[in-house]
Amino acid sequence: MLARGSVAEPHQKDLVCIREQRHTRNGCIDEDILRRINVTSASFGRFRLQVFSNRNLRLNTNVALHRYVVVSTLLDRIGRHSLYITEVARFEEERRGALEGRRRQRHLQHANSTQGMFPCYLCPRTCRSRIGLLSHLAVHRRQSIEEQRCRQQ
Repeated sequence: MLARGSVAEPHQKDLVCIREQRHTRNGCIDEDILRRINVTSASFGRFRLQVFSNRNLRLNTNVALHRYVVVSTLLDRIGRHSLYITEVARFEEERRGALEGRRRQRHLQHANSTQGMFPCYLCPRTCRSRIGLLSHLAVHRRQSIEEQRCRQQ
């Protein structure tokens, strides 16, 4: 290491220890990178020899379960499953009841009631649904296009 006040030459490669790592003083880290690559390669080689080349290692692991753990788990699953089935059946029954009420209400409406009537703004006709009104307006559009063609000829 250099003393205070001394000047180092640019080509001199003094090593400085920072956090237990060696770095060159002039900022060139090529040697440090090569050293780290060599260390990593060597450690991977040792790891490969210990793990991949060892034929005594088993690739699967069997866990021993006691019978009472399995039985209690199965009983819990059966209980939850029956609870799910009853709750889903109750939900579907409530949903069907609500739909039947809406159906009855829809069939009780009069055909001439103001609710659900869509008047045409081109003629005095009134349609019972929006899709019917759109279809009726398409007929008006086709008729006007045909009239324009007749006028042009």
